[in-house]
Amino acid sequence: MWATAADRLRRGRRTPPVRVLLPPALVVALVAACSQGSFDRTASDTASTLLGAAATLEFVHAGKATVPYGRAAFVEYGSRLDGVADELATLPGAPPRAEAQGLVALVRAATAVVDDPCLDRTCDWQRQQRILESAGRALLAASGGQGGG
Repeated sequence: MWATAADRLRRGRRTPPVRVLLPPALVVALVAACSQGSFDRTASDTASTLLGAAATLEFVHAGKATVPYGRAAFVEYGSRLDGVADELATLPGAPPRAEAQGLVALVRAATAVVDDPCLDRTCDWQRQQRILESAGRALLAASGGQGGG
């Protein structure tokens, strides 16, 4: 008769805990795999946010979205960009320093647009859209995605 763990506990015997021991090389590989994509993930997420902001700006000016919707969307975009420029160049997997600093400069310029978007016709919204699209495409290309052209 096979005794279950519950039977052994009722009889006062405990089942020894099962321990999984991973070889140190596997632990190192798992940690590296988890952290390796930090830059790529952040750059890709930021690119999506910036390209979404560029599209929202165009939609507002084309009458496909209202100004209040645009304002609310830009508040959300701003929260997604919070702190990205400060951490981007230091993330695991970041490109060489000069390239990373160029990307940071693009993100800072795009963040300034997101913080003060031109949602009426009294300002140069197309210039803002170009800044957002340029930064988004550069980040997408740096993350290994498409969009470098």
